[in-house]
Amino acid sequence: MGADSSPGPPAEPPPRRGGAGAVGAFLRRTPAERAAIIRALPTLARVELGLRRNVSLPELASRLGIRLGTDPVGPPRRGAPLTARERLDADAARRVVRRFPAEARCLRRALLIGHALRARDPVLRIGAAKHDGQIHAHAWIEVGGQVPENTEHGVTFLPLRRSSGS
Repeated sequence: MGADSSPGPPAEPPPRRGGAGAVGAFLRRTPAERAAIIRALPTLARVELGLRRNVSLPELASRLGIRLGTDPVGPPRRGAPLTARERLDADAARRVVRRFPAEARCLRRALLIGHALRARDPVLRIGAAKHDGQIHAHAWIEVGGQVPENTEHGVTFLPLRRSSGS
């Protein structure tokens, strides 16, 4: 007997909640996570427009309520832990940027997280590291002297500082 002689229609896989891709991933989130993602999207549009229109990084950061850190990094200070909403917003920024088709995702992610945490006076850091004989750049946010994300793929980045001659 051939495969086409089996009785009845072929069995269909059970439907997945939310479908596939970005829409499905969005629908599988909690209502609070979806709200945070929706809050992040207009900021991502502002960031992308600023980058595409060649707005200077200090200007773009300032528009988003973020200081550009070129001063030496001091010792970490203890600050209040992030609120549940701040954590949701930071996580949403990571999710949105992870699905965004662009290079320099770390810069976009840092700008979105910094904007979400702007009430805490975030500092945007740009750093560099040599790995496997190549120089790599990275951007991250520092809040209250805490540097939660200055590594990428296991490489630690040192923040760039303003030269003494400028």
